[in-house]
Amino acid sequence: MNWLWLFLVYILVCSLLYLGILIINKAGKKISLCLGVCFGGIVLLIIALFRYVFSAKTITTVIEFLTKAMGFMNDGRINYLFPTLTFLLLIAVFGSGSYAIIRRTELK
Repeated sequence: MNWLWLFLVYILVCSLLYLGILIINKAGKKISLCLGVCFGGIVLLIIALFRYVFSAKTITTVIEFLTKAMGFMNDGRINYLFPTLTFLLLIAVFGSGSYAIIRRTELK
């Protein structure tokens, strides 16, 4: 079963990096730098929201949802279906984004 997880994580990382490279090549240098700065700002904003704005109950609910999405149940069991579906969904989203960009790029 471990080889399946490694394969899914490998495909997910490859899809994400391929999508990022396609966006950088399609957008150009200046726009991709602006997108990188915006992405970093969004990450910092999310961290600040969780640190200073959201209540402890909200944070606990979000952490519970994420742990269940990764397969860890409240009673100590591990569910293998949820993380598999989560990885497949993310792979499909990143792969579809890459496909949409590559279809609009003209071949040289």
